[in-house]
Amino acid sequence: MKLMKRKETTGQQERADLANATEQLHRVLAIRWWRWRHGFLAAKRVEIEQRRREG
Repeated sequence: MKLMKRKETTGQQERADLANATEQLHRVLAIRWWRWRHGFLAAKRVEIEQRRREG
């Protein structure tokens, strides 16, 4: 009985660790995507403003 319980808690811990790792990975990817998008949009805005000044 004790052995089963220990195995179950280990499985739950593994699942929790996996969930945490997945969550952290998603957060990192989301942050990178937002930064890239922000930088991309900022670059576009600068490009448009330069064209407006030239034209």
